[in-house]
Amino acid sequence: MGFKMEGIDDFNKDIHNIVNKAEELEGENEVSFEVLFNDNFIQKYTSFKTLGEMFDKSQYKVESAEDLDKIPEEELDAYVNKNTEFESWAEMMETAIGEYCADKIGLD
Repeated sequence: MGFKMEGIDDFNKDIHNIVNKAEELEGENEVSFEVLFNDNFIQKYTSFKTLGEMFDKSQYKVESAEDLDKIPEEELDAYVNKNTEFESWAEMMETAIGEYCADKIGLD
């Protein structure tokens, strides 16, 4: 009489896949704003449909990362705090990165 542990085997395989995908994310990775702040993310945490719309409705012209870097941190944080579920731009970025990584390793 045999004993089949299919559930455990599947679980172990899933864990192995997650570890492999996590290792692929190690080190430095470049991810575009469009991928990081995709429409689903923006719609989930703001009243806007896209990141472009979010910045179009602001007083800032943001067409690149350089444009974003020119905005004083306090002003950007105030805009994010007023128009999103986040208190600051840093918190918004941390959440976006966390969700991106979770999606990439299959934890979504």
